[in-house]
Amino acid sequence: MSLLKHFLSQHSAFQNKQHKLLIAVSGGIDSMVLLHLCQSAQLDIAVAHCNFQLRERESDADEELVKQTAKQYGITCYTTKFETEKIIATEKKGVQEVARNLRYEWFEHLLAEHHFAYLLTGHHANDNAETMLFHFCKGTGIKGLRGIPITNKKTIRPLLFISKEALVAYATEHNIAYRNDASNEKNIYTRNALRLDVFPQLKKIFPTIENNMTENAIRFAEIEQVYEAYFVALKKKLFQYQGNSIRVSIPALLKQQPLTTSLYELFKEFGIREKQIQELFKLLHTTSGKNMLIGAYRLFISRSYLVIDKPNLHPTTDTFLIDQIPVQQQISTHEQVQFEWTSSIEQEIENNTYKVFVNPTELVFPLCVRRWKAGDYFYPLGLGKKKKLKKFFADKKLNLAEKENVWVVESNKKIIWVIGYCLDNRFAITPKQMSNREGLSLQKQILCIQSIQDKK
Repeated sequence: MSLLKHFLSQHSAFQNKQHKLLIAVSGGIDSMVLLHLCQSAQLDIAVAHCNFQLRERESDADEELVKQTAKQYGITCYTTKFETEKIIATEKKGVQEVARNLRYEWFEHLLAEHHFAYLLTGHHANDNAETMLFHFCKGTGIKGLRGIPITNKKTIRPLLFISKEALVAYATEHNIAYRNDASNEKNIYTRNALRLDVFPQLKKIFPTIENNMTENAIRFAEIEQVYEAYFVALKKKLFQYQGNSIRVSIPALLKQQPLTTSLYELFKEFGIREKQIQELFKLLHTTSGKNMLIGAYRLFISRSYLVIDKPNLHPTTDTFLIDQIPVQQQISTHEQVQFEWTSSIEQEIENNTYKVFVNPTELVFPLCVRRWKAGDYFYPLGLGKKKKLKKFFADKKLNLAEKENVWVVESNKKIIWVIGYCLDNRFAITPKQMSNREGLSLQKQILCIQSIQDKK
């Protein structure tokens, strides 16, 4: 099979001639061969070239070659220039990382603006072998061992099965013009050192090393699919979703083997690092309330469960004053507290979790809506004696996240209502007052406070 036929058989994107394809072309042999193959296959293509202005005239010469080749083929060529050195100085990152981020951001912009179906890049088998070795030496999991994926969202790397030697032979056979980047011949970067120093020695021992590693990459990719499917199924089994948090049974979690690997794979989506696994293991053997942060998330113990949530981002104002009624006060993204006078005194007044009726004769304005704090106490309805909120929460078995989201309404530094939980006995309307409505207030009205929650 010819290289062109083999190339065309690699991906379904090449079977549909209606697909618009964008090719990333640097001017080097890899991308110039890729461009020639796509042009020979009569695909609907355009070219994108980045000039990073790092090699002065050489960079401009690369750009000119790409433009002239695109003109010769009669295809559109998009070019851009980056002030790369200035960006490196600002972001304080390595050259290769900055260049990669710049070009892929621009490629994504072109894909969206001009409705390209895919982006094609010229990565080949040698690139893949170098990446696999680099990851292995640096330390990696299965994902790193499988090397460069053939597809990643809208990016396709159709030359991954072709060795550099085959690309050179193809370029020679078809008189394809290309340019060499002199920096690729200097082992100032780790990958260059692998390419220039390590692989030639390995190839003396294993002449077919590129093919071997390509086959290994395929095997590791297949192993990864099985591996990922196992942990997807395990998450469905262990993770219990409750609103914005997730509960995981600690006894069930500790049964997983091997435990270290299982903990990493289950919690890596939340940003856990390998160095934090031992900290998590210790957390699983502590008591309620203990917690740790991983990425943007918090893990904490709630009895026999590990709870995952995002720490509550408190608004700038945690205290709101209510000096006139009716009014609605937003206290969180999904909750507001409504205050209104009710004159429907003929109806039976019944308090519940989210709606309470308050004796107006005991109120001193302005009322205050705030988060609870240490030392707070009240007289729970039906109990009649003083109780600290901390003890009240413990009796209710609230976990850390639930306690953080508790608000109270108070009058003259006395708690009227622990919102969503319990009315204070001192502000409740007694049966005697119910039978003598006239004595409740001059307005003959009762204060109704209600928590309204957005369930979306």
